Amino acid sequence: MQESLTAVERKLPTARSQFHTSRPARRPLRDIEIRTALRAHLKARHGADPLCAILDEMEVCHGEARIDLVVANGRLDGFEIKSDCDSLARLAQQVEIYGRVFDRMTVVSGPRYLGRVLEAVPTWWGVMAAANGEEHVRLRQVRRGRANPDRQADHIASLLDREHALALLASRGLDKGIRSKSIMLLRDRCATQVPMRDLRAAARDAVRARAAGRLVLSQR
Repeated sequence: MQESLTAVERKLPTARSQFHTSRPARRPLRDIEIRTALRAHLKARHGADPLCAILDEMEVCHGEARIDLVVANGRLDGFEIKSDCDSLARLAQQVEIYGRVFDRMTVVSGPRYLGRVLEAVPTWWGVMAAANGEEHVRLRQVRRGRANPDRQADHIASLLDREHALALLASRGLDKGIRSKSIMLLRDRCATQVPMRDLRAAARDAVRARAAGRLVLSQR
């Protein structure tokens, strides 16, 4: 004899409860979780290189944007994090700004935005996927990046502080008569009169010095 409708309805909550227990909802990945995993990944990859520096939260292009992580070694690599709790509202602007400065770029995305991120960033950007693991966040390379085809000298020069700008100009005999001038003028001369290869090397040195300075402050 078929069960009455009322008897079937009484069983529904139990069935739904068992379903949700067996398939728990995926927990959104937060920025700090992805950042911690990314830092560990980069330190494992570059930690043995004494000339490599890893820097958190660095302003670029006169403060137009603040990138999440920077690696300065033989290149200047930028890493932007898009967690499940973030928004993609600024991504198009970030793509344009970071493209002026970095040799390579990688975006590290949580599951929520991975598909949209792959479509939104240029093909020269690398893409990494972050996912919840049993004990920690797992990172997976989805697309390998390539060299930036459109770096801009004036924005690379904006990474130079006064000390590194003057040292770069002095190394080429271009510092006469301008040593007391503004940092903006010094950077402009670096951008217009120094070859790109030397300018990029000086910018990496400036970033490494900034990272070392932060380390000293944190130790104090």
